[in-house]
Amino acid sequence: MITKEQLEANGHMKYLKYGRFNYKISHLKNKYHLTEKQYTDLYNKQKGKCAMCGIKKASFLNTDGKEHNEILYIDHNHKSGKVRGLLCCKCNTMIGVIENNLDKIEKIKKYISI
Repeated sequence: MITKEQLEANGHMKYLKYGRFNYKISHLKNKYHLTEKQYTDLYNKQKGKCAMCGIKKASFLNTDGKEHNEILYIDHNHKSGKVRGLLCCKCNTMIGVIENNLDKIEKIKKYISI
């Protein structure tokens, strides 16, 4: 098994980190039509907090060593593609489920009030 130290000695860790970062930038551009600066500006505007619950989380661009529930994700309208803001994992998941099941909101509200 190759150790982290061996990879670092051969320059592979730098390449992997650089490659992952470039993938993230490419993902922003291709999926959300955002530049790195636009994402960073939005992150700073929200003060690094989820737009719904207000909990502070790490930037999507700075995810090395972070778990998926420690990052702010890009929320967007699935029909128009318009970016609405940055959300934590829980809020992003909740919005995704609700957005795809708007017809069931009243049933959900009734069920959770039991």
